[in-house]
Amino acid sequence: MRKSMSTKLATIVSTLSTGLGVYRVLWGTIILVMTGCATSSFNPSTTERWLPDGSLSIVRPIPRLTLISDAMASPKQDIFADPKARMRAPEPLPSDDLVPKLTVDTTKHTLTLTRPGEPPITMKAQGTYTLKKGAYTVALKQTDPLWYAPPTYFLRRGMKVPADGSKERFMRGALGHQALFFDKQLAIHAGPVWNDEIGGIKLSREDMNAVYETISVGTAVEVK
Repeated sequence: MRKSMSTKLATIVSTLSTGLGVYRVLWGTIILVMTGCATSSFNPSTTERWLPDGSLSIVRPIPRLTLISDAMASPKQDIFADPKARMRAPEPLPSDDLVPKLTVDTTKHTLTLTRPGEPPITMKAQGTYTLKKGAYTVALKQTDPLWYAPPTYFLRRGMKVPADGSKERFMRGALGHQALFFDKQLAIHAGPVWNDEIGGIKLSREDMNAVYETISVGTAVEVK
């Protein structure tokens, strides 16, 4: 009787041990698969199914590493060999030969308009001798421009000199129909007359129109 009981107990223990072994293997498989999923990004195309032995099978496509594979496949994207490959070179500044210029000759009393791809135009200019040699910039373009009268204009006529910047100092007509200003007292213009009060550089109406239509604010003017 005791021997029979011992045999039965041995059989039960063996069965339990075998079951525990299968149980451990099963859970180990599930944990391993789940761990693999945890370290991978979620993929909506993943499929799951239970196998006959009770283990879980998870199937998903291998992800494609586009950055590395594309870069290595294309010699034009050699981002590893040359770290500067992604940098864009600065745009070159336009050459001086590609922008209009004005040159004033104080000895020949001329103004020369130079335009890209076209022959320069030299025109007669009055008042050039009054300009100091150097570099200037066109600060303002104005049609029907206002002339800023200097103090001598009022003193010579026995008039009280208005305060600097007063609207009484600004007059219309002396500079003609168009003007390019370097500052409020110096301009290229087409006034009806030139004298030391009006100042600036006087061109004919036709020449002034050609310059005005070509030159923009910011254009450099060289006086030599």
